[in-house]
Amino acid sequence: MPNQDSYGSRRHHEEGRREHELGLARSSWLERAFPRTRLSLADYALCGVSLGICFFLFFHDDIVYLGQNSLNYLYGSPWEFYENAAKHQAWGATYPPSLYIIFAVWLYPWKLAGVIVSPHEFPWYLTYWLKFLTTIIYFLSAHTFYLIAKEHFSNDEAAKYATAAWFTAPLAIFSQFLLSQVDIFYVLLSLLGYLMIVRDRNLPASALFGIAMTFKFFPAFIFIPLLLLREKNVARIAVNIFVFSLPTLIIYCVYWHSPFVTDPVRQALVDRIFSEAIVGEGGHIKIYLLPAAFMILCGVAYFRSATAEFRLQESAHVWLVASILPFLFILWHSQWLILPVAAMVLTSVGRIKLKSFMLLDLVGMALFVATMSYIVDAAIFRKEIFNVHFSNPVPMTELFLWFGDKSYNVFLTGFTGYLALQIVLKCGMRDEVKFKDGFASFDYGDLRWRFYGGLLLFLVPALLSVYRASAPHFE
Repeated sequence: MPNQDSYGSRRHHEEGRREHELGLARSSWLERAFPRTRLSLADYALCGVSLGICFFLFFHDDIVYLGQNSLNYLYGSPWEFYENAAKHQAWGATYPPSLYIIFAVWLYPWKLAGVIVSPHEFPWYLTYWLKFLTTIIYFLSAHTFYLIAKEHFSNDEAAKYATAAWFTAPLAIFSQFLLSQVDIFYVLLSLLGYLMIVRDRNLPASALFGIAMTFKFFPAFIFIPLLLLREKNVARIAVNIFVFSLPTLIIYCVYWHSPFVTDPVRQALVDRIFSEAIVGEGGHIKIYLLPAAFMILCGVAYFRSATAEFRLQESAHVWLVASILPFLFILWHSQWLILPVAAMVLTSVGRIKLKSFMLLDLVGMALFVATMSYIVDAAIFRKEIFNVHFSNPVPMTELFLWFGDKSYNVFLTGFTGYLALQIVLKCGMRDEVKFKDGFASFDYGDLRWRFYGGLLLFLVPALLSVYRASAPHFE
């Protein structure tokens, strides 16, 4: 019996040793494929496949409407673009002409090839051609962000890590590869403008932000406070403001007679600025919160005199506050939230609590997905690829009715708190960050779980709701 016990003990010990060695081998393989100190070929391959799947399976119909609207530059007089769009499409053109001109040029080869034959029809598969363009712009934005990061960090490793953090940020990935909207154009121009600002080239920055303004008005909230922070001479400020305003003035001079100027949809976008107010005297007197907060930010920026040591950090903080500020006071569209991501990433990388900020990003993404499920959700899934139909146009909403009829407001409140925390936790904490020095090494494992975690936070409920909504059609 003792011999049997001894034999059984040795056998058990040998099996445990083999299992331990197999575990080490598996761990060693994973560490080689996905090292914590850098990105590997496996990272690029897995990320590329993941984003490629998202590229083909998801997009919002807005990009289709914009593509079809742009055809009125290929058919008809460019001076009557908005009138023709109102005639030929159910939804007339509501944006300034910049975006439509870019799309028209990008689609022109398909007109020459005979694929596009009139402004009345837009083949749905050409939407992927438009998405290919926005993806190119996304990569150019990443390169521009890398140049910005090099201005803030003398350590090139920190700049590369920051760029990877921006490229894989959940809110940016959602806007570009899932919702597939066009906000990346003014994001690129705003990044280029900020790069010029930190290089003390204010006139080129004014022109770049001015062109960005012809896509949407958000770049104005960033440019003016940054200019006031970096420039104190009133005459030079006036010149830069004029250069900034010039592209918009030219567009209004050319299209002053068009529906674009008085379009009710565009007017509703402008009215959002005045949507939140402190109301008094029976509703007759209002203090508009966003304009008041913006005025305070501009005043603080102008009277702020940062030392040379902290000038870059002050610029990053003003950029952060200015890019987040509008979304604290207006009811945003989900694609707009790509705008503050660059400033949020730049002010996170290099901090002692970087891992905590990445975890906070996942909390913010969870709240974002729950909020936007009431507006967009899984309806952006391309049903026509699989020939299925939804009885409910927004099926993902049913998964987030956690607080009854107050669910949307609860999740929106939580996401607004996440945005506000970015400002509260980062501004004024000079002792916790070294923008010029960075860190000696960064943990790319943190980037991986933030990227894939952010994707899964949308894909799991989206695909679950797609299955539930379309299940009767598979039977």
